[in-house]
Amino acid sequence: MFAIVAGKSLGGKPKARAKKCDCGASEVSERFLSDALPMNNPPGKERGLEMAKKNEKMKRVLLAMFFFLLISSTANAQSPRVLWEQVQVMEIKEGTLSENSQWTLLKAAPTPEQCREAQRQAFEVRKNEYTVLKGSKPWIEIFTNPYKSITIRLSLEPTLISNIFDCLPDTADPRSR
Repeated sequence: MFAIVAGKSLGGKPKARAKKCDCGASEVSERFLSDALPMNNPPGKERGLEMAKKNEKMKRVLLAMFFFLLISSTANAQSPRVLWEQVQVMEIKEGTLSENSQWTLLKAAPTPEQCREAQRQAFEVRKNEYTVLKGSKPWIEIFTNPYKSITIRLSLEPTLISNIFDCLPDTADPRSR
């Protein structure tokens, strides 16, 4: 009769081999078969426990990173905001395009919602100023992107003037761009 005996291959993986013995079939299955199966092999159990511990550590690290990102993004979303206005003047003189840009800080607000409200108000004030100007100078054209930007074109001269409003975190300074 042959029995299955556990052994190790060169790669360290368990392998089963047959060996001649004087035992009965029930003894073979009890004595040798349990040792030949990798899932009953004690080193395999230890590897499984090590993998479970590593997986648990990885879960904890990923969970900690997730909560850190969640808290930092929530904090940034509620951080103070600053309303900036950028005035861009583009004109063509003697076939050359010249562009000038200037940023002006208009207002600081404790929340993004209050900054957006200040942005709407600043937009409306600037739009009304340009509308009054257009009344006295009908050759001015006004283009708007509601609450974001106003552009006027002077029809007599190839000139565009844009006012762009933007709420940025209080740590951002667009002048350094």
